[in-house]
Amino acid sequence: MSTYAFNIHYIYKAAAKAITITSNDDEMPVYQAALRLIELHQAGAENSLAMPSADASPEEIMQLAESHGIHDIHVTRR
Repeated sequence: MSTYAFNIHYIYKAAAKAITITSNDDEMPVYQAALRLIELHQAGAENSLAMPSADASPEEIMQLAESHGIHDIHVTRR
């Protein structure tokens, strides 16, 4: 199984950020990148509302990311 790397550029609380994430999938939709970014930035959150539910739609994930200050997400495969 191949592993793919993705560069993710985004804004977090008014600061430009970039991260490289690996995945077994050859594509990474923006909402999946948003989910990974929420996990990254909310890892220590004690509030379970900080994370989307398991059945959250892509739109709900994007709205939650926005509420956490994560937006303007751009994904490119390396």
